[in-house]
Amino acid sequence: FRVGQLGHLVGHERRDHFGISRRHQDPGISLGLDDRLGCAGGTQAVQVVDHLLWESQRIAAAQLRAPLYEDKVVDFLFDKAEVTERTVTKEELQAAIEAEEAAPAPAKAPNALRIALLHLDAVPGDIAGNRARIEAGIQEAVGQGADWIMTPELAETGYNFASRIGTNWIAPFPDAWISTLAAIARDNRVALFVGFAERDAKSGKLHNSVAVIDREGAILGAYRKQRVHGGPESWSTPGTGSAPFIVDGIPVGVLICADTYKPEPAASYRQQGASILLAPANWPPVDGMGPGDLWERRSAETGLPLIVNNRTGSEPELDFTLGESVVAAGGERLFSFSASQSRLF
Repeated sequence: FRVGQLGHLVGHERRDHFGISRRHQDPGISLGLDDRLGCAGGTQAVQVVDHLLWESQRIAAAQLRAPLYEDKVVDFLFDKAEVTERTVTKEELQAAIEAEEAAPAPAKAPNALRIALLHLDAVPGDIAGNRARIEAGIQEAVGQGADWIMTPELAETGYNFASRIGTNWIAPFPDAWISTLAAIARDNRVALFVGFAERDAKSGKLHNSVAVIDREGAILGAYRKQRVHGGPESWSTPGTGSAPFIVDGIPVGVLICADTYKPEPAASYRQQGASILLAPANWPPVDGMGPGDLWERRSAETGLPLIVNNRTGSEPELDFTLGESVVAAGGERLFSFSASQSRLF
């Protein structure tokens, strides 16, 4: 499983290095326009057949590219790896695995709360890949002794996903993957705050949301982004606010990215008794667009610590590489984290 995740991550992060040229594919799947013009039934029929042929070719090409791409990634890894061999018994191997899994997490003070921020490079439209990255990040955070684990906004989908894969695939909340995360939370005794695309089970409306799951694996609900931008977020219906989620006995106010732009959402949580604010975000520093000192101001106004889990990476429409994950309290920025690639903070 770990080797598979490594191959997926290397393949994504070095995707420009691994090209699949047409000469590596079976030329038999490429049909020219002349081959299709002989179809009877007029222009409409030709268009229908055109579409069906294009779709079947696209699927066939993807099926051919996948193993070729995988072979290139594996060859790359083996070229870089220094491999040694030694013979071990089954018992020795099992003991080594158990010793690794039992390795102690870094020490923390009694009654301290360790919050892990998955500062991820989410790929727009790569749902399976993003989910795998989130799950791998959770396991890494568990190994570091995390109590709560956050992702950026829309970590499941990437920011500009709708223009690539649409929204019809979004299942009613909670879907099977959210239930999988609940089992992971329960088995590892961690709370999760995960950015995802939500479909309301009753109304069918879509929302830019954060799922909140406690250590028992209970799905406490979803917070829906209130300040929705047009364009990349035009698919999303704005939320109307939320009561704090009670996690480990702590009232937690959840915001998403631009919800921190104005003071009212954070102030509402303060009035409802929240003790901490968590804000998954997709917010790179862009002239005239913030975030500037907004997070410090929200922490000063409310008197609450505000923890922002931003993202990294680049989508064709927007570069998030300089995005900062931040811990602010009392009007000051206590910690700031950034990375050009996915990192755990």
